[in-house]
Order: sequence, then C-alpha cells, then structure tokens
Amino acid sequence: MIVHGQSGDTVFLLEPEDDTEREWLDFNIGDDAMTWGDRIVVEHRYINDILAGLQGDGHTVKRSDQ
Repeated sequence: MIVHGQSGDTVFLLEPEDDTEREWLDFNIGDDAMTWGDRIVVEHRYINDILAGLQGDGHTVKRSDQ
C-alpha cells in the first residue's frame, strides 16, 4: 500500500498496489469512502489505525515520494 501525504496533512490517500490490498480496503473501509481515482481518501484522525490494521494483516505500507 502506498500512502500519499505526510505528518500534518488533513487528508491522506491510500493507493493499493495489488488486488489483495484492494480487497483489504473493500472489506475494512466503508462503501461510502471518498475516492480519488483508484485511491481512498482518509482523514488524518483515522490514518494511524488503518495503517496499523494493514500492517497487522501482513501488508507492506510505504510512503510515496511526492
């Protein structure tokens, strides 16, 4: 999973790199989640819990270079 955004940002974008990451997002994030293309928009107050869940389920999380 690629995370777009940095500390202090109001929102982050999660970009799945494969089908298993997309499935994880579909299962763990509500159907009403805001998207931007193939990315999920996440408010700063939720990002740490989502990233912990991803990593806890064996997914690799990396920050974008942007």
